[in-house]
Amino acid sequence: MNQQPENAASASADIIERTVLTRAALRRNRPAPTGSTAVVYLDRHGRLYLAHRPLTAAEAYLTTPREMYTVDTSEHPVTVELDLPTRQEVFSFHATVHLSWRVLDPIAAVRSGLADPKPIYTPFLEQQLCEIARAYDTDQNAQAERDMNAQFAGRIVEIAQGLTFSRFSARLSLDGSTRQYIAEQTYADRKEQRRQRERDMNIRNATRDLDEIKAHHQVRELEAQYQQQLAMLEEKHQLAVEQERMAFYAEALRTDQLNLIALRLSTNRDDVNDVINLFMRQRQLDFDGARGVVNALLEQKLVNRSDVTDIMARATKVLADHISGTPFSVKAGEGTVRELQPGSSQPRVDATDLEDDDDDDDELDDDDQPG
Repeated sequence: MNQQPENAASASADIIERTVLTRAALRRNRPAPTGSTAVVYLDRHGRLYLAHRPLTAAEAYLTTPREMYTVDTSEHPVTVELDLPTRQEVFSFHATVHLSWRVLDPIAAVRSGLADPKPIYTPFLEQQLCEIARAYDTDQNAQAERDMNAQFAGRIVEIAQGLTFSRFSARLSLDGSTRQYIAEQTYADRKEQRRQRERDMNIRNATRDLDEIKAHHQVRELEAQYQQQLAMLEEKHQLAVEQERMAFYAEALRTDQLNLIALRLSTNRDDVNDVINLFMRQRQLDFDGARGVVNALLEQKLVNRSDVTDIMARATKVLADHISGTPFSVKAGEGTVRELQPGSSQPRVDATDLEDDDDDDDELDDDDQPG
């Protein structure tokens, strides 16, 4: 930083005022230190000492100091402008630093011949702040500013020649070209972030739509499975109900409890056709059993003419009792069982067949008799 040359005598007069003493002068004026000034004496032996009170008349007469220095010890606020490097080095921070300097050690200031404090505190500040600023990028001026203030704010920092500074406050800014560069970089970053957000949003929307489609398909599959299971359960239930009804009718038919069947049908009229079919099957079984017995007796020749009438009467009675309403009819008076359905595979039984069999039996009996 370029500094304008200053008159040393005038600068020294602003901070340190030197006075050659005589006894006569001390009799007229013996200055005392105040809150903003300090008095330093140079004794006859060339030693400097700080006065804490005015000299007494004896001290002024017997040990008259050779020189007196009145030192300004008040605070002086100043503003310092500095250009600080960044981490990239090609860019820089512009620092505006506010502080207050003062003389803390008047003897050191007098001994060093302090004239202008600016060439003393400015290089010190520049060195300290450059070390901090180089740790930050160009767009991190706020962080660098906080670090500088945390380093020096609220402290009394000793420099040299009895000087200190306090009340430190730094503000960092950027030059025009640096601000333009950062602005362009920021705009580019924001544009890329906006594109990234839009891309992420599109991906999320597509994923959400796909999840909704999958969920819809799963719901439809579950509904189809539910309907299928429901239909199976309904079919199973209907079958169980049907089996229960038919078991009831079959048991009532087996025990010949027609009143129960009639009572049940009075409240379940849709069962009439099934009950009729059940009656038909049951009567058909009884008819087939009776006819099988007759045919077996005939085939085994276990009946003769005297037995046929009684057997046929009993069989005819069984058939007559059980085949009413079936496609068969019985003529009990003629002793004939006739099958009225054409094309039936069941055998026919009539009285002629039985009489022929009896004749054969008689012939066999005659032959078997001894001559």
